[in-house]
This record gives sequence, C-alpha cells and structure tokens, in this order.
Amino acid sequence: MKEILSQFIGKELSIDLGLAFQYLLDYNSRIELLKIEKSFDQFKDLKSKSAEFQIFSANGEHIVSNFNKLEFNLPKDSVISMDLSGFMSSEDGLCSYGAKSFAKTLLAYKNIDGVIGAKINIDSGGGEGMAGHIIHNAIKEFNKPVVSFVYNAGSAAYMAASASKEIVAANLNSRVGSIGALIQLSQSFIDEFSKDIVEIYSDLSTDKNKEFRELLKGNTEPVREMLNQSVEIFQKMVTDNRILKLDAKGSLRGGMFFAEDAKKRGLIDSIGNNEFAIERIKKYNKYKYRHSIR
Repeated sequence: MKEILSQFIGKELSIDLGLAFQYLLDYNSRIELLKIEKSFDQFKDLKSKSAEFQIFSANGEHIVSNFNKLEFNLPKDSVISMDLSGFMSSEDGLCSYGAKSFAKTLLAYKNIDGVIGAKINIDSGGGEGMAGHIIHNAIKEFNKPVVSFVYNAGSAAYMAASASKEIVAANLNSRVGSIGALIQLSQSFIDEFSKDIVEIYSDLSTDKNKEFRELLKGNTEPVREMLNQSVEIFQKMVTDNRILKLDAKGSLRGGMFFAEDAKKRGLIDSIGNNEFAIERIKKYNKYKYRHSIR
C-alpha cells in the first residue's frame, strides 16, 4: 500500500466534479447523523412511551410494560392491552414502532398460559396497506380472543380491526370505515422526474414499473387498476371477517361511519367503555372453559 501511495506524493491529483460533490453530500449527511445520535436518548424515551401497553389481571390490577421489556410472569387470566395509533407503517420510525414490531409483541404472548386474550386500542386513520395486513394476520395467528377498542379506525386500521373477535366503539363519536385505497403523488415531482431522470429498461422487462411509467405519460389507468385489485382484496377481508347488514355495498365504498351507524351496518359489534371491552374477552374465556370440560 505504501508503494502505491508513494507514486502520488508531490503530484497534482484531479477528481470528477460530480463525484466530489457526492463525497461532500455524504460527508454532510454523516455530520448530521452524528448530531442526531447525540440527542437520540430523548427520541428513545419518546419511543418507549409511545409503545407502552398494559396487562390486566383477573382482579383488575395491571402491569405497565413496553416493547423493550416484556413481562411473561403473569397472573392467571391476564389480558394484554396494546395501543395502535397515528399513521401506520410496516417498519419502526424514529419515535414510533411499526406494524412488524407490534405483531411480534402481540405474538410473544400467544403461548403464555396466563394470557386469555388481548385488547387493541385503536385511534388511527390508517397508513400503509401492508401494515394493516401485518397486524390483521398477527391477530388471526394469536389464536386467543382479541377485542378492538376503537376511537377511530380507518383504512388499514380497520383492516387490522376486522380480524378481531369483536370491535367495540369507545363512544358515540367514534368512527370506522374508509375501506378503500388511494395513491397521492406531487404533480411537480412527476414533472421534475420526467424532465431530469432517464430510465432505460431491458427489452425483456417491458412490464416492470408499468403503472409508474404510464403515470409519467399522463395515463392513470394502470395505477387505478392496481388500486382496484387492492380494494377488492380489502373488501373480501372485511366480508370474510364481518357479517355486514344494512347497505353492505355502501359500507364498502370508502365512507367513514359514526358508531351507531357502524353498528347497524355490522362494521362494529357494540359501544362501550374500556372495562366493557375487557369483560367481553373474559366472557369468551369462560365460554371456552365451560365447553372444554363437558
């Protein structure tokens, strides 16, 4: 290595300006990252607080825990209570946990004998479709009664809630629904991308990124077709999980419905408080126990 370096000592070197600029950007990003890391402790505290959930024992006492420190030495007939709020994403954020971490935590209690079920407190308008799928599947895999206690549950959040044994609205002002899909893109981004970026595809990859490529040409139909397929899957998940009553087709068109209307439609089961939701889980456990000893 020293021999190679000696060839350049005392000589003028040149570097491509584009590459030099990239190095400067990289250097600047590393400095910014160091600044963030120095103050990261405050973000960890926020993340920990946002992930708090409760474990209710049969006598009403609870243990406060979080995603970083799970409690498994639990009294008999415990109910875990987890929060699902804000924008839903699959991956963890700086101050929040994503659907994958949520699902992992829920399923950590799947085979704990003391746990009889889970209550998921939902206050979310949705987010990434895949996040809804991840939590929906985790609730199904949990194999114990799950009651969704809903303040608001729209789109991906309702997709997740629909997998529950029951959905309980927290109050009359609670809303559920938004069974649909959309994509939002900045027109200026599309214009700038079309002007500045050149994409070259293989002759054997004519359908790769087809929807986006057509969108750049002003054709929105391929994107619309993709969304239609996504909504059909969403709607089937809801109808497989719920028995829709009043105006079933209208309930699936993307509207949000207040608690009483949602109950008439079959989108939720009841309206009640926190204790009511926990009691519903306990009743399922008693029913299971009665039938198991016959």
